[in-house]
Parts: sequence; C-alpha cells; structure tokens
Amino acid sequence: MGVLAPTLPKIEQGFYPLSMLIGRMVQDSKNQLDELIRSLQDAREMDRRQQLMAHVTERRQQFIKLLVLTNWARKADEVSQVIDVKAWFDSIEGYFQKAMWESFSMRRDLTNAKVPNPDLKTAIEVLTTGKAPSIPSYNYIPPTPLTPAETLKAFRNINTVLSIRLNLHEALPPHFREYRIQDGRATFSVKDEFEVDLSIGNEDPESQLYIIDFRFTFQPTLESLPAGRFRNEIEYRCNELLRTQGLAGLYEFLHDFAMTHKITTLKKQVERLKKGRWTDALHFHMHKRSLFIYYWTGRPEVRNWIEIGILRPRDKEPSRLGVRWHRDSKEVKDVTVPINTKNVSAEDLIKTVTALHAKYNLMNIKDMLGPLPIFPPEALTLVTSDTDSFQSHLTVRITPTRSMKVQIEPITGRFALSKPSATIATAEHAMNHAKPEDWSAMVQQIVRARFAVLQNEIIDRARSLGWEILKIFNMEPQSVKQRLGTSVRYLTYMQRKGWNKNCMVVVAFSDLGESWWVAEVQEMPKGYTLTHAERIPVSGNPDVTYQFLGNLELMACAIISYYSISRSLTAKGVQHSLREGSSHDPALRIPDLLIRFDNLIKHDWAVNFLRVTFVGLSTNGNARITVMGRAKEPMTQLQSANLQDADPDVRFHPQTGSFALRFVVPVGDTIVDEIVERLHRIERLIRFVKVIKKYNLACHHVSLGRIAFSYENKAGATAEISFSGDQNMQLHLPTGSPHIRIKHFLEQQLNDSGLEIVVMNLAVTAGILLALEEVEKDTPEGELFVLARSTQWYRMDYPKRSHVIDIQLRCKKGQFQWHVRDAAAQGSQIPGQGGPGMVGAAGASRVAAIALQDLWIDPGIRGCVPLKTGLAATIGNVRHAILKIHSLIFPRSSLGQEVQQTAAQVVGQVNNQFQGSTTTLVLPMAGVVPMAARQT
Repeated sequence: MGVLAPTLPKIEQGFYPLSMLIGRMVQDSKNQLDELIRSLQDAREMDRRQQLMAHVTERRQQFIKLLVLTNWARKADEVSQVIDVKAWFDSIEGYFQKAMWESFSMRRDLTNAKVPNPDLKTAIEVLTTGKAPSIPSYNYIPPTPLTPAETLKAFRNINTVLSIRLNLHEALPPHFREYRIQDGRATFSVKDEFEVDLSIGNEDPESQLYIIDFRFTFQPTLESLPAGRFRNEIEYRCNELLRTQGLAGLYEFLHDFAMTHKITTLKKQVERLKKGRWTDALHFHMHKRSLFIYYWTGRPEVRNWIEIGILRPRDKEPSRLGVRWHRDSKEVKDVTVPINTKNVSAEDLIKTVTALHAKYNLMNIKDMLGPLPIFPPEALTLVTSDTDSFQSHLTVRITPTRSMKVQIEPITGRFALSKPSATIATAEHAMNHAKPEDWSAMVQQIVRARFAVLQNEIIDRARSLGWEILKIFNMEPQSVKQRLGTSVRYLTYMQRKGWNKNCMVVVAFSDLGESWWVAEVQEMPKGYTLTHAERIPVSGNPDVTYQFLGNLELMACAIISYYSISRSLTAKGVQHSLREGSSHDPALRIPDLLIRFDNLIKHDWAVNFLRVTFVGLSTNGNARITVMGRAKEPMTQLQSANLQDADPDVRFHPQTGSFALRFVVPVGDTIVDEIVERLHRIERLIRFVKVIKKYNLACHHVSLGRIAFSYENKAGATAEISFSGDQNMQLHLPTGSPHIRIKHFLEQQLNDSGLEIVVMNLAVTAGILLALEEVEKDTPEGELFVLARSTQWYRMDYPKRSHVIDIQLRCKKGQFQWHVRDAAAQGSQIPGQGGPGMVGAAGASRVAAIALQDLWIDPGIRGCVPLKTGLAATIGNVRHAILKIHSLIFPRSSLGQEVQQTAAQVVGQVNNQFQGSTTTLVLPMAGVVPMAARQT
C-alpha cells in the first residue's frame, strides 16, 4: 500500500469577509465626499475642479482594486488552496534553512572545542619534583621598584621634555592649541568633542608621540573607551597617524570620529523616540553620514524634515555638525536651527524645530487676523517659545468675555483650540483638514468660530431677557445687501413681545464688525424682503451684557417709534429731522426728533420747533414719549399745579411758556394725530384762560379737555366747556341754569366766535333769562310762551291775549341796551317779522297790547327810556321792565305788587352792581357785539 500525503494545514488567519471590505470602502467614500463638499464651499472655481477631479480619480482606482478582488473572490476556494500550498512550501524551506544554519554553527563552535594531546612526561615530572627542568629559564633580573619621590621626579622630567618639545619642535594644529601637561602626559582638548592624552617614549624630539588615553567630552557618551578590540583598534590607528602624519593627522581622525559618533548617537535616540510617544509621527533614515528626521508625518499633504550632517570646513573653522530644515517641502534658509553639540539630544532638536514651525504658523495666522477690524491689536496676543511648541500659543479674544487659544501639538502638528465647545471643535477639525499653507482658509475658520460663539452668546443672553429669536427666516439676499451692506456674513433676528411682527432687531456679522439694525420686513411669496433698516448707534464691538441688551431695547424702541412718527409726518408733508439727544449716558445714544411747528398746525402761537423725546418703556412694554415745545409768550395765566393734577400727561412752565406732553403708546404706533389734537387743546386752553383772566372770572377747573368757571357770584351761575383737538366744543350748564334756554346758541357762538363772546353773553343775558324764567313760572300753562330766537332776541307770546313782546339786545353809543317792543304795534315790527295782523305762536292773529301804551310813554323805571312802541332798558334793569310788562298784560300775576314795592330799591342795586361791570364787559366788546347785532 502506498503512503498517503499529509493533509495540508488550512490557513485562515488574516482572512476577512468581502462584504466588510465593500462596506468600509463605501463608508470611506461617503466620508471623503462629505469632506470634499465642505472644502469646496470656500475654494475658488479652478481649485474646486482640481479637487473634484483628484477625488474622482482616487476613488476610481480604489474601486478598480475592489473589482479585481471581487473577481478573485469568485475563485475563493482555489485561491485558498494555492495559499495553503504556498504556506506549506515556505515552512519546508524554513526547515532547510534552519538545518543549514545549525550545521554551520556546530562547525564554528567545534573549532574552540579542540583539546591538544597531553604531555604526560612533563606532567609526571612536575607532579613528583614540583619543578619543570625542561622549561628554559633566562634568569632576568627584575627592575627595582620606584619610590614615590623617584616617580614624582620622573613625571617632572617627562613634563619638562613634553613642554620643550611642544613649544619648540612640534607644529601644533590650530585646534590643538588648548592643552595641559601634567602627570607625564599632554592632554589636548577640543571643545564639545574629545580629549586625548599623549606622551613620549624617549627624549629625542624626533621620536614618536604615543596615545595614552582618549575620551569624548560631549553627552551622552561613555567616560572612557572600554578595554577590548575597539579600544585597541583606536589606539593602533592613532599611533599610526602620530607616526606618519603627526598631530594634524591625529586631530582630523579624532574630529571625524567624534562627528560620526554624534550622528550615530542621534540616530539611536530617534529610534527610541519612534518606539515611544512619537510613534506614527516620526520617521528617519541614514544616507552616508547624514541623518534625515521626518516629523509631523500624520499630515501627508506635505513633508517636513530635518537633515543632520557634517558641514565642510569654512575659512579657519573646521568641519562641524549642521542642520538643514525643510518646512512644507521647502528649505528654510532665513532661520538657523541651533543644535547643542555638548549635550546631544535628538528630542530637544526635534522640539526646537517643531517650536520654530509652530511659531511660524501662529505668526502667519496673527498677521492675517490683524488687518480685520473685528480683531483689534489688543484682541490678539501671541506668546512664542523657541524650544517647546506647546508653550507657543495665540490667544484670540472672540468676544469681550471669551477668548480662544490656538496651539499646535508638538508631536502631531495638529491645531488644538481651547476652550472646547461644539463650535470650537468644528473650527479645529476644519483647520486640521485644510492645506498646510492655506492660511486664508484657517483664518476664516477662526472668524467663523468667533461669529458663531458671539452669536450664541447674544442669543442666550437675549432669550434670558425675554427676546424672541427668529430662527427660520428666509430673507431675500439682494435686499440684505442693499440695506445692510455687501460684507454681511451672518444675521440674527430678534424681536420683543408686543412689537409689530414686521419690526425687529437685526444683528449683522461681517469682517468689519457687528452692526445692530432696526429693520422692517415684508412677507413675500418665497420668503421675506428687507424694506427699511435704521442702524442703531452702537460704537465699536461692545460687550453684549444684560445692561447692553437693556439699552439696545430702549434704542430700538426709540428708532421704531421715531420711524412710525416720521412716516406719518412725511405723509402729511411736515418737515422734521433727527438731532443728537440730550442723554448723559454714553451707552444710551437715543436721538431726538424735531418737528416744524408751523407745518404741523397752521398756527404761530409757539416757537417753530417741537422736540420729540423717547423717555423709556412702561412696565407693560409701551413706549413713553415726551413732546416738548414753548409758547411765544409766557403763560402766567395758567396755574401749572392745577393743570398737572387734572391731567398728569401735561406739564407747563408758566414763566417761560414751556410745555411738555407725555404719551404712552405701543411701540411702533404713531402719535402725530394725538400731538396735533393736544396742541389744539393747548391753544384753546390758552385762549380760554386769557378770557377768564381778562374778565376776572372765578375758575374752578382747568385741564386740556375741560374748563369750568363762574360768570356771576350766584349759586348755579357756572359753566363748563369740554373740548378735544379741533372738534366742536361743548358747553355744559348745571341743572336749573337759566342759560339752558339758549345753550344751543351759546355752543354755536363758542365754536364760531370763541369763548369771549360766550362769556359776554352769559353775563349780559343772565338778568333777562332769570326774569323770563320768573314770569314763565308765575303764568298758568298755556297763557305764555317764551321763545329764544338767539342770544340777543327773545319773544314773549300771550296766545290767549293775542299779544307778542319782542326783546332784543342793541348797542348804542358803546353800551348794551335791551329794546323791548310790542311786536304787533304799528312801527315796532322788524321787517318781515311783525306788525298788525301778524301770526303768533298758536297761529292766531296778534294785536297790540293797549295796557302797555302808557308804559311806552313813561316807564317809571330807573334806567328805562321810552320808545313810542316800546322801551330801552339797561342790562341791570331789564328784569324789572319785563316783570312790569308781564303784570300789565297779565294783571293776576303776583309779580306786579313786588315790582311796585321794590322797583326803586332793586333798580338802584342793579345799577350799582353793573355800573362797574359795564366798563369791564361792554367796552372791550364794542367791536364784537355790533357784529353780532348785525347778524341778528
């Protein structure tokens, strides 16, 4: 039977499913595509095309490899068998190699295992006699040991010979000029390299110098060369060079040996670093006697390395260690990299180079941030170190309360930003994935981080104060550029509750700094457009504190209020302008609005400008606005205290004529109509109070909407006028006032001619109205009708007796008189109004009163003058005339006896009472009353 072949071992280690490879390839492609999309946003068009083409090419190569692997995977079983066979052959070959090596090692070790044949004869002789006579003895005489004095003397002689020889006979190389002679040897020292001890064999100046000892003077190294083959080789080479080339040849050999040993030491140190914390961040290789150290290898876009070699001699300087620094694949010639030749340290050298590289990067970033207005000089603080890159950092003040520190890790070369947050982490990731020399992209990431941090800080603090942040707000870009400028990058929209939904505060972030705007937006089919924007007067980049946001709300509300007022004024064609406000707080810069007075209302009783001032906000968020002006004349006739008590929204300063109006309205509401209305009130109030003062009337209440006064010193002789802007005024009389009969006519005169004629009519008609009221009360119902045709014309109609008496106010020689006539008497009628056969109130024909004919001839009442068909009575005596006429027409009246008994006394009192008032009331009205009489 044949022997079966052994089963091949199955190789399964290192096998991975093809699905895992495809999944990772797809995930890697997606990640690289996302990163490419982010990098393309800030790249130029040409760079975008190049990056896109490079990405597509690289991915295509990877997927071609994947396709090849997929084709191989279709023959997975066969390939696995081939792998098993190949592994078996490799193991058999390993067995053969091992057997050959063990055979060679055995042959080499047997050489030392040979034992010579034993000398039995000599052994027996030595063991029996204790001597070996067969071994020759030359009977040398041993030297006599030297005493300490002789040894010291010998050293002194050798020192003297060495001193004479080195000073007189030897040509010392320039770098062997520093030496010392002691203990019978000359020690030559080369700084930071080596020391060599030499001595002589005899006193002949031509004899050779010999090396005694050699040691390196730099660290780290051995204190002395260990005994052995290496030391023997060095001593042999040195003695040969001293014999053939002298001291110059010895220096050249030992100098090159020291330089080479330093480079070798650096290489060993780099090997240890690469196995330690610099793993995957450090590579090196040797080329002849040059050491190349590659650092920050985790960034494959460019290469950074240090080349350590031996520089050629220059002038009188010997060859020396030198460093060439290649930064971003370019040699740096303007920076000299220092190397410590006394304490050789590869780690210190790498740290120094990375520190210089980090310093260069941070300085470039600082130089690009410096010209931006958002980073003033005090906002950028650069601290550098030439030995440790982690001690170098750029502190960027991104907000008045927060700073960001930019550092570079010494091992990986990656940017590290602190204090950490989601925004800072995003900026750090983008900076580490930017091209190494694309400083503009790195700076833009810092700028974006500043905008994001400041935006979040503003949003957080604004929300805590009750601001509403409008997140989803699709604004039309062209309107933003037109209103806010073309350099705006980010916008934040804020709004207070109670504002108009189209009014808001917009914070615009740009490279020039932050700007604060009050904006009005309009909703469009595809979003919003910015229709108007007013910049809030905020200087610089302020600290967005809670106090600042409070002041911002006040300034924004002021601008919104002014804008609504300005829009109303513009629509009315009123001239206005903004002027610097009078606020003493430099952080609260609220302007004032000046309005031209004569454009606003067509009067000239005040100076030509009104000042509109935003005072603040009420507890419910409404705007408090004050309008200040000054009358052309002092208003001493106004009692300021009384006015303030009656209307707290009005203030007067009578001595200067100044006045102030206070309005509390929702933010954004216009107050132009309210201002006009209150100004009309003030104008009317001033005119009313002048009249009251002029006639020395008792005033009970004064406000911008109501004035109450007494026109006589009698109970119920009061009147009240209410007014509102330019609307019709209303006259209010107390219940039981005799003037209620003519209230309609008085209100008409009040609105047509003003208060002065009303006051005159109240005083002039008081007596006659009281008399008419008396006779009307004394007469049974249906016997008398009293009709008021106007304030100057009254009629007493006796329908059952067919008599009509007309009473009219006339002015004669500057004084008022009541003319009382029989309307039905011949010659007494008013054209078209009376005469014989006239129709009375009941429709019956009227006849003249025969009982009054004697009265028309001789009234018998003081102050009454006869007039053929009537009489003329003074203001104070007309009551008695009316009562007497009534008693004659209606004999049953109880008023007749009263008139006869007290006529003389009452007439005298009335005349005395109105004697003084005639001058006050009648004379100043001389130009007005005739006009009223003509109207009547």
